[in-house]
Amino acid sequence: MERGAEIMIVDAVRRPLDPRGILWRLTWMRNLVTAISSLLIALCPAVPVAAQSPDPLATRLDAALSAAAGHDRFYGTVLLARDGKVLLRKAYGPRDRQGTPATPRQHYNIGSVGKLFTMALILKQVQNGRLTLDDTIAMHWPESGLPNADKITIRQLLSHTSGYGNYFDNPDYSLAQRSTDDFLNLVRSGKVEFAPGTGFFYSNSAFWVLARILEKTDPQHRDWQTLFREEIFQPAGMNTIVALQPDEASPERPDGFVLRPDGTIDPSLQDPRPGPDGGWYATADDLLAFSRGIERHLWFGSVLDQLATRPVAHWEDLGADVGLVWELYAAGDRHYVTKGGTTQGGGAELIRFRHGRANYTLVLLSNLENAPLFLFKPLLAYANGDPEARLPGADPQVTLYRAALDHQLPSTVSEYRKWARANELEIGPMPMLMAGMGLSQKGKSEEAKNLLQLTSDLFPDNTLARDLLASVTTG
Repeated sequence: MERGAEIMIVDAVRRPLDPRGILWRLTWMRNLVTAISSLLIALCPAVPVAAQSPDPLATRLDAALSAAAGHDRFYGTVLLARDGKVLLRKAYGPRDRQGTPATPRQHYNIGSVGKLFTMALILKQVQNGRLTLDDTIAMHWPESGLPNADKITIRQLLSHTSGYGNYFDNPDYSLAQRSTDDFLNLVRSGKVEFAPGTGFFYSNSAFWVLARILEKTDPQHRDWQTLFREEIFQPAGMNTIVALQPDEASPERPDGFVLRPDGTIDPSLQDPRPGPDGGWYATADDLLAFSRGIERHLWFGSVLDQLATRPVAHWEDLGADVGLVWELYAAGDRHYVTKGGTTQGGGAELIRFRHGRANYTLVLLSNLENAPLFLFKPLLAYANGDPEARLPGADPQVTLYRAALDHQLPSTVSEYRKWARANELEIGPMPMLMAGMGLSQKGKSEEAKNLLQLTSDLFPDNTLARDLLASVTTG
């Protein structure tokens, strides 16, 4: 800066301010800007403002779900959000047997996705220092009377490695049971699958035990239903979630359907009771609100969030690793953190993943049995633009059923892989198992045996395939 200019600036600062002079200068400058703007508008042609381009992932996901609905493979609602902002909210297929179209904000039974609410409350207690993941049941409930209570840890209860089974397999189970004590009595008398920490068995019973631990460690001595409402639903803004008993009539409940392996669509609905193991009726927006709550660290911080999504066990029948409740899938260099729920006449899937530099949340809710479970991986493969992914066609279990029935199914693993690629079938155990069970139920024992033998050859570690094959073989 030149010395003369510097003196002028100092001199201007030292002079007293003249408000009228300042006002005149501001007015003069405003008029000058207005005149220049008007001249530029007159000289430059109008250019339309370009609309924001839709997210390609959302566009491709919608196309895939529309194709799936056209083949009766998906009825229900999808919601896709990027960094918390909704990109796609849409419904497909019928809501009821009369063919009423589904709507994007209707309720569905989310099944075991509700286990995440119990997990969030437990990890909140861990965050607050009232629990640790290595605490045993007996430390907080010494009079429980539960098997192995002095050995089973909270971590094992959350990761299905406690050895507890499923209360609804207990011969004393009935729809008349309602209270927490009813279900805990079933756990006490139920089968123990293995010693704590030595295996994996997907356990609904474990979450009734966790609910009682939550009640025991709550400073206000609230029951688990109140804890869910006051500590999960209200803070997260899950304003429309409801608990419906199986015998409770409600306009919130859609009709349920199932696609049979022979290609027919049948009504099918048998609700579970709402509990700490799942069974709530929610909208896709409710589950998005819950996912946002996790991202906002409403209940626990990022360290516990990362711990919950770290593999603890492997679920062979599902082909997934399991963390603390979460189910973990890998597809190439992409990783999906998911929680699914299945019911007779419905299904749900909550999925968190990264794509590019963004965080995505995908919610699939359905009144078509198991549809989200069967579809979410091929849907995401197509949405992400995987080179070999295709729009969904006929249901794989239907294709397999008909091929086995017509004796067109290859008998060796190598031939089957070629045949599956030619028919654009994803090679996985679930469609093969469903088709095998469908054949068995129709009395086609030889065809079922051939298909289940092929399934066992392809997936030698799949215990369900071995068990079904043994059942069909022995009649």
